Order: sequence, then C-alpha cells, then structure tokens
Amino acid sequence: MIKLLILLTFLLPLLSFAKEKKQQVIKPTLQLGEAQSKVTKTLSTNEVLIKQFDKQKGAFIGTYHTSKDNNKISLLYHLNPSVSFRSLTDVTSISTMEIAYTTKLSEYWLNFLLARTSANIDKLMSNPLVGDSTDTITTAGVGLYQRFHFMDNLLGSGLLYESIEANITYSTISNNAEQLSYNGLGLKSDFGIFYRHDTKLHYGVKFSYNLISAKNELEAVHNISWISMGFDFSFYF
Repeated sequence: MIKLLILLTFLLPLLSFAKEKKQQVIKPTLQLGEAQSKVTKTLSTNEVLIKQFDKQKGAFIGTYHTSKDNNKISLLYHLNPSVSFRSLTDVTSISTMEIAYTTKLSEYWLNFLLARTSANIDKLMSNPLVGDSTDTITTAGVGLYQRFHFMDNLLGSGLLYESIEANITYSTISNNAEQLSYNGLGLKSDFGIFYRHDTKLHYGVKFSYNLISAKNELEAVHNISWISMGFDFSFYF
C-alpha cells in the first residue's frame, strides 16, 4: 500500500498543473462529416471552441464549446506485451476489456471503471508462483480524470489533447494453476493521448500502470503489477 500512496502523491499534483495554464491560440480546421469546423483555443487550455460550417452550403451552423462536455462513456481494449516491474525482460501477453463512465465535476472529472483482464498472473507477481495458466482479473475502480493540451500547444493542431487518471481499484483474481482466488485493493494510473474527431467522439491511445495488493484464502499477500497500452473510443453526451 506504500506504493499506492507514493504514486498518488506524485500523480495528483500533475492534475493540478494542467489546471493552472492559461493561453489564447487560434487553431486550424476540423472535418465533422459534411460540416467543416474551426477550432479556437479559449482562455482555458483545457477546452476548445468548435465552430461548425456546412461545407456544401458554406453556411455557419453554430458553435460547440468543449466545456459543455458533461459525461462520456469510454470503451477500451488493452492488447500488448506487458512488462512486469520486477524485471524488464519478463514479458507476458495480456488483454483487457474495459468500460468507463466519466462525469464532469469542475476542472476534474469523476471516473468509474469496470475491467476484465486475461493474463498469467504468475509472471506479474513480485513473488511469483509455479504455474503456467491464463488467469482472470476482474477490476472495479473509481478515481479522478483530468484532460489538458500540453502537446497541442507545441504542435498547434487544435485537435489533440492528453489526459491523466488516478483510480483506486478493487480486484478479484482467479488463479487456475493454484485453484485459489485472490482479492485486494490497488491502483490504476493512466496517461492518454487523444484526437477530438467531433463534438461527440474522441479516439486515441492510453498507457496504464496497474498495481494490485492481493491476498488469497491462505492469507498469502502478493503484489501484482503491469503496464499496458489501450485503444480508447469515447462518446460524449
């Protein structure tokens, strides 16, 4: 649990850093189906103003300010070699299906997630067991989400933004090799890079660090950790 506190201590100040930056920049155009949109950075670097034009008629349709975003549902699929923190050469296959609901509070968003992971947890443990099986990790979590435009200020596209998340999680693990189940608290921290396709959709990639302090029926405690990369499709409403 000490690792959890250390990670939260360093991650949450980064969320605050994104909140403090203020700037005004004019951005280029964005295609929205049959409409053309002009993206203008407002005083807050966390938001953009999308001006929509009918491409065929050349008529102004209206504007949408991303500060009006209130809720989003995200579908993620994590699929890549996952590197255990106990050894950079210890690589295992891992796949995760995740769904998240995020609602806006103010500058921060409240995030709820459900995830189901298939992996060989023996290769992810700090004190590994003997076994070679595909195990199932079911995770629920809640945390804070913050988006910002650091890379966009450098590239000047108006369409890119990043996000940081810190989630407290609870996981149950079915270990097929031992025929034992584990459960325990953990941390899931994310960094994402996204493209705002239109007023309703973004897509991009998310890099996740997962840490679980799990205990089985025999009271044996194991720390399980891995890194993964996920593909994120989010819908705003």
